[in-house]
Amino acid sequence: MVTIIATSLVGDLETQGGIAIVDLSQPTAALHKSCFETAHLAFSSAERGGVDHCLIQPEDDSAHVTGYHAASEEMSRYNAYRKGFIFSDGNINAISVKGVSNFQSDMSAFFDSLHNHIALAVFAQMEAQWSMPENWFQNMLGPTATSSQWHIKQYVPTENDEEDIWLPLHTDPSLISIVVHDSPGKSPGAMGLQYQAPSNDYAWVDVPFHGHMVATVLVGSVLSYLTGGRIRAARHRVVVTPTSDKPRVVATLFVRPRGSAPLLVLPSPIFEGVIIKKKNTTFDQWSARVSKNYTKKKKKENKK
Repeated sequence: MVTIIATSLVGDLETQGGIAIVDLSQPTAALHKSCFETAHLAFSSAERGGVDHCLIQPEDDSAHVTGYHAASEEMSRYNAYRKGFIFSDGNINAISVKGVSNFQSDMSAFFDSLHNHIALAVFAQMEAQWSMPENWFQNMLGPTATSSQWHIKQYVPTENDEEDIWLPLHTDPSLISIVVHDSPGKSPGAMGLQYQAPSNDYAWVDVPFHGHMVATVLVGSVLSYLTGGRIRAARHRVVVTPTSDKPRVVATLFVRPRGSAPLLVLPSPIFEGVIIKKKNTTFDQWSARVSKNYTKKKKKENKK
């Protein structure tokens, strides 16, 4: 499966608040549909204790953990209303699920689609549009296949009717993130995923499409850092949407540099004159500085 990235994607990321949509092929959509079906079986098994051997604990290193967690504010404010599976640093086959024999193979296929076919195609388009050396992202910052993290999670009901935010405002600690929603085809909106749109005075706007036939690309805070902020990291959130017969299930890939990779200004004439705030910084050092932003517990007071 080859993902063709429209030449307009990079311009969309530059001008639309770090958000762009990639249309996917029918075979890719069919693969995503099948993998989500397997994930639903795994969620059901988890409720019956089928993943008790790989439960994630609140004290685990969230940047490098692999396993399953229940929805709990003890995990972080970002997981108060989400449960699911997390895969870090290439550990795709580290989770077995009782009663779901194809879980590992299907999750491996899902990662291959998200990373090797979609994310790498996005990087290639960036390199071409920004007149960068070919394969620069992988040669200088990779291999990202063994340093990235991805998860597949299901949203759960909020604590009370006054809660209207499933996932609070944030940017992702990634170069780029790839998001695919479990929903047939391509439909308007994004099941509550919103971003701050420059064209609308940075008001909250729904991501335009979702479904198995599209992927949402988000600029992460690492890529924004490498451009001196000239490329804006996508500021996004997820709001509670009307209930339906099907839960909100989403796969998200966070494409990250390897830990020892130096964070350098992108070698492009577009970014001439950009100065990195802290020179000689590796991704591990950068991540250590910002990690506290992603491990804060959910605030108790009403967010409205």
